[in-house]
Amino acid sequence: AWRVAAAPAGGALWAVALDVTAREAAARTIEREQRRYQELFGRVDAVLRALPDMIFRVGSDGVYREVHAPDRQLAHGDPTDIVGKSFAEWLPPAVALRSERALTETLRSRAPQRFEYELEVPAGKLAFEARMVPSADDEALVVVRDITAERRFAEATLELRERDAQLAHADRLASVGTLAAG
Repeated sequence: AWRVAAAPAGGALWAVALDVTAREAAARTIEREQRRYQELFGRVDAVLRALPDMIFRVGSDGVYREVHAPDRQLAHGDPTDIVGKSFAEWLPPAVALRSERALTETLRSRAPQRFEYELEVPAGKLAFEARMVPSADDEALVVVRDITAERRFAEATLELRERDAQLAHADRLASVGTLAAG
């Protein structure tokens, strides 16, 4: 595409032609990339809104950089206050130490780390699973899931199995007693 600009100059006519093909192609490319970025951002935002999990960006120094906590009842305090604080400033000492160790190992090995912990939150004492993955050279992404229901179910299942085993053992003893009394 060519653009022509003409201006009278004291009886003479001057014209300048400029090929803007490359500029217009670059502008179309930028617009297309901006639309792609907006679509991608929209999809990522939808995924975040759909997840019940808490998600944290944490620097190599253990300081929270960004927080996504859709359910404030699961957060240990007000999630908006966490950015800029370290594990040690935000979590109980034992959980902070486990988090620091997992972060160090995640960034050292570039491999995901997983650990479980319990925490007193507004909703009560809950069990959580934390998964850390490296997201940059100096930071990790931490996904924290409430596993309280799963843990209680597993404990109840174990308790039922133990009771079943005790009942089966009592039945065998009763059978032996009946045979002996014969």
